[in-house]
Amino acid sequence: MKKITSVLLLAFSMFAFNNCLLFNMLSLNPGHEKGSVASGRITDAAIKQDLISYAVYTGRPGVSILSIIADDLAGIEPGKYYKTKEVDACISEINSLGWVISGGLAAATCHIQPDNILLDP
Repeated sequence: MKKITSVLLLAFSMFAFNNCLLFNMLSLNPGHEKGSVASGRITDAAIKQDLISYAVYTGRPGVSILSIIADDLAGIEPGKYYKTKEVDACISEINSLGWVISGGLAAATCHIQPDNILLDP
């Protein structure tokens, strides 16, 4: 019985100190999303905004090359984790600025920083 409790205590302490790493490896990080998901969302928003704004202004849809690389312009790294709130704010900025400048240039104004903590403060 004493051995089981010591193993459980050891497992709990390892989990408590390494929970960020464990949750990141399992993709169970609430309030955060992996960079590959954020990258896709930002690129999709930039392309969608370009398609709409080009169609409104010229009468035919079009996409700028900057919208295709919008995730790179926003500084998203696929292997890192980002706060979902910040990604949503970037998409909102793309949707609002995309009417004036291209969606890709709007994404370049985001500059989202990676965040590997478990929970939002």
